[in-house]
Amino acid sequence: MASPSFIKSLEDLSEPAGDNPGFQFQKKCGCCVKATLSSEFFPFTQGVKGLFSKVFSKDAEPNPNQQNPAWIQKHQEISEAFADAIEDRYTYCPKCEKYVCEKCWNNVRDMCLNCCAGYARSAYDDPYFGTKKKNKSAPNAEPALRERSSALNAARR
Repeated sequence: MASPSFIKSLEDLSEPAGDNPGFQFQKKCGCCVKATLSSEFFPFTQGVKGLFSKVFSKDAEPNPNQQNPAWIQKHQEISEAFADAIEDRYTYCPKCEKYVCEKCWNNVRDMCLNCCAGYARSAYDDPYFGTKKKNKSAPNAEPALRERSSALNAARR
């Protein structure tokens, strides 16, 4: 069974009202926009009124199916089934708390590629001052190079 956090991360494309009520779900990768999986459309037929009652009814309620217990149960069943079918294609990144596709997952670092890039940048940046690290040998190296070059120039003369 899929985890509750994975089920909540699904995008709900269901149509509760209108001429063709039904269920559809979609899952996108947390890193890239290319990895998107969509379920097929499952029509909801229970509780749908006929054409005559649709034309002459005066329902002020825009989405009557959302309060229908049969709608709620079927919505939950289909979302869980879709999540079970695709959960193995996504991995949870504990650093950014997103589900990412197989292409965006780094098995060596156990994090997504966006977090790996951030990790590499943070290794280059100084964590205490928030600035890039400066080469500590550079200021001291310049006088030493001058001394060596002047010694070489004096030896050549």
